[in-house]
Amino acid sequence: MMRWRPSSSTTSFPLPSANIDGARPMARNAVYDQLVNAPREQTALATFHLLDALQAFHWSRGLQINAAVLLCALLCDHLKVDLQDAMTAAKNLLRTHEDKLATEFEAIRWYLREEVK
Repeated sequence: MMRWRPSSSTTSFPLPSANIDGARPMARNAVYDQLVNAPREQTALATFHLLDALQAFHWSRGLQINAAVLLCALLCDHLKVDLQDAMTAAKNLLRTHEDKLATEFEAIRWYLREEVK
């Protein structure tokens, strides 16, 4: 790959593909693209389905949390997606540009508040 080289009179800046902060670069694949471009409405519906399944284990909230987190971790491992990248994408999906809870997830928060004690 040919790299741009600044002239001796300019400051050298890293190329966009350079790893500036020491973090692992994000994988660029179809699953990653689907993750960062997931539609909120369909994601909220899938979240409701998962929450419904977890309600069968209502006697242990810790078990429910572990099951949800472990499913996420195992899916990420299986699909070769960095877990932190998935969490960041989910947080971005959860909030609007005004940093408010996205409408699609308000119903889930309400359901959790009213039904999951």
